[in-house]
Amino acid sequence: MADKPTPAEDARRVVAQAQQITANIRQNEQAILAMTDDELSTFKSDLEVAYATIEAALAQTRTLLAVRRPDDT
Repeated sequence: MADKPTPAEDARRVVAQAQQITANIRQNEQAILAMTDDELSTFKSDLEVAYATIEAALAQTRTLLAVRRPDDT
């Protein structure tokens, strides 16, 4: 059984995925512009959920850092 990735490994994987999504959007602008309003709305919502999830992870990490190093707040 493979080892579970560390939080740092997960973060690096997410960064790579975000970079790939950005590249795909740039490469497929015409396809995105051709989406229906419903498709574009769903796409936007999915990206917003991903962003909110990452924001929550950042907030949790900030909290952990503050607990670990209370003098650096």
